[in-house]
Amino acid sequence: MRAGKVKGKIIDYTLGETKEGHMKALVQFKTEDDEKVMWTGLFHTQGSLDRTLKALIIMGLSTNDLSNMVDGPSNQMLNLKEEFELLVEEQVYKDKENKDRTIYQVSFVNKIGLVGTVTREKAFEKFKEHGIVAALAALGFKKSTTEIPF
Repeated sequence: MRAGKVKGKIIDYTLGETKEGHMKALVQFKTEDDEKVMWTGLFHTQGSLDRTLKALIIMGLSTNDLSNMVDGPSNQMLNLKEEFELLVEEQVYKDKENKDRTIYQVSFVNKIGLVGTVTREKAFEKFKEHGIVAALAALGFKKSTTEIPF
C-alpha cells in the first residue's frame, strides 16, 4: 500500500460503532494496485456528520435510510461500479507491545475529475431530497445544537 492519491472501487460497506458507542460508516475499497483500504465516516459531531454525508453522496448514496448500510453491497446503496479517487494516508501507532505499526486509511473520497464542491444550499436541497436527517433521527441521532434548516 502507498500513501497519496489512488483510484479504487467500493467492494464492501457496513455500519459499526466506535469504542465510545458512536455510529460510524465503514466502506472498503479495492485500489488500482489490487490492495484493500478502508474509509471510515463518523456521525457524532456536526463537522464529522457533514463530511460523512458528503462522502456518502459522492459514493452514490441511493437511499435516505442509512441503517440499510448494515446489509452491505447486496442492497446497492452505494455505487459499486464507479471508480473513485481516494486520498490514502499512512498512520503510525503503537501496538500493545509498544511497537510501531502502520496502517493506511482513506481520508477523502472524490469522483474522478471532481473539480469543486457543492454549495451549502445545494447540499441542503440534496439532503432534503434524500431524507437524510429523518434517517439519522431513525438511527437515534439527536437534533444538533447548531441551527440547520432541515
